[in-house]
Amino acid sequence: MKKVEIKGYEILINSDSVEGRGHMITYAYASNLSTANEIAKGKDTMGSDGTVRPINKTIEIFDTHQEFLDSKKEDKRQAALNKLTSEDKEILGLK
Repeated sequence: MKKVEIKGYEILINSDSVEGRGHMITYAYASNLSTANEIAKGKDTMGSDGTVRPINKTIEIFDTHQEFLDSKKEDKRQAALNKLTSEDKEILGLK
């Protein structure tokens, strides 16, 4: 599994470009604000500009299905451990 940090800008537009009654969808991503604004120009409902918002997130990329399953198992394990008090963890020999 690889963790990839994504920093940049997301351009959102309405899926209904005529009346704006659709849902917002990602139109594109850009690495800088000026490019994002240029891409968004005139792309939304009735020729208005799309919405540009900064993004800063980490995504996980799995190489195998088993790797994915193992990560979910670890997430569940961690969630269970988070429910325990420090005393509980000590009694169980986890600290």
